[in-house]
Amino acid sequence: MDKAEKQADQFDKVYQEAKTYLDKEVNKIFDKFQRDYGLSQVEARQVLK
Repeated sequence: MDKAEKQADQFDKVYQEAKTYLDKEVNKIFDKFQRDYGLSQVEARQVLK
């Protein structure tokens, strides 16, 4: 593997880790919003659209 491919693989790894982290954080916020307002998942998604 050349240097560019290694760098691309590293970027991909960092991107995937960041995406996983952000997905979890967004889900936490969504779940809290849903609980705080007593909404179903469908209702909460409709409110946020």
